[in-house]
Order: sequence, then C-alpha cells, then structure tokens
Amino acid sequence: MELFELPRVLTLQVKRFVYSEHKLAYEKMDHPVKFTKNLSIDDNLGKTAVYELFGVVHHSGSSEFGHYVAEVRDLE
Repeated sequence: MELFELPRVLTLQVKRFVYSEHKLAYEKMDHPVKFTKNLSIDDNLGKTAVYELFGVVHHSGSSEFGHYVAEVRDLE
C-alpha cells in the first residue's frame, strides 16, 4: 500500500486469510489481533504518522460464514 498524503481519519480493513496448499483453499488465520491505543505507520512512510485507535471489528467463524463483534474504546 502506498500513501502519498495522510488523511485525518484512516480506516483499514485487513483480510486475514492464507492459502493452504494442503486444502487448496484459503483459510482464516486464527491468531488474535491486539487492539492497542495507537497505531504507528512510520516504518511504511518514512515520516512520523501515529493514529489513535478507537475501534476494531472482530470476526469469528470461517471465510464462508461467521459473526462480527465490535470493540470500541471509551474516548472520555
């Protein structure tokens, strides 16, 4: 991904699937994503860029079906 100008609000969607040679299909990665307070993308840009995270959506189930649950941090 390349960003030439940083937006004030950044929304990311990360697809967490890996191709399985054994099953000849995509499988969902099952390790959890840590929800931290700040996201630093400095390494990808070469300049300081830190975003304050306030929410994340978790998916449980397979790549064909499942359930979504939102986790939102209280901003007060």
